[in-house]
Amino acid sequence: MFKKFFSKKHKEVIPDKPLGFGFKNKWLAIRANDMHQVADFLKIKNIENANWTEGLAHGYKNGVFITPEVNGWILVLGYDVSDLETIESRALLERTSKAFGECQLFLTHRIIDYHFWGKAIGGKISRLYSYVGESGENMVVEGEPTPAEMKYQFINTLSKEAKDDTYWENENFDFPDESIVMEIAGKWSVDPSKIEEYNLGLSFGLIGN
Repeated sequence: MFKKFFSKKHKEVIPDKPLGFGFKNKWLAIRANDMHQVADFLKIKNIENANWTEGLAHGYKNGVFITPEVNGWILVLGYDVSDLETIESRALLERTSKAFGECQLFLTHRIIDYHFWGKAIGGKISRLYSYVGESGENMVVEGEPTPAEMKYQFINTLSKEAKDDTYWENENFDFPDESIVMEIAGKWSVDPSKIEEYNLGLSFGLIGN
């Protein structure tokens, strides 16, 4: 029989198997092993225990789902980061990485073909990249490509080279899609779309807002 857990509101929670996620949403990957510590740091309110089924449903409906530890990382789905290139988003990466050592942020938005990945280590931004396919432009490109990106030649419409018409004659550019975001996430920390493969067993996380 499964062991039952109870939240502050005494809601019965039966742990279940991890479920993949990530597409059409945004998430943080924080180098941590205590989901309650992460929830406190991010000032998540109305915290309750929740298994993966309920947690992911909540994280896709304007709520937040904080996973248990996955290979040394805590993932936070649905955290309110509306404009990823803003000063506020940079500050989030910086202060969270300063507190925990490293923080990463990912987003995929299938409708407008908007894809983003970024990370900060020890309080400093080391890499940011975003591309919006609908408009055909980058919103931010900062830092050197990481080893996880080296096999690609990602377009950079913000570069000095892009001001030259010959730049656009290159037929070898790679354009990010949601599968690439997942691939980079997996090489940086955890690929949430394949989380079933991490052998977590039955577990539960936290929901809130």
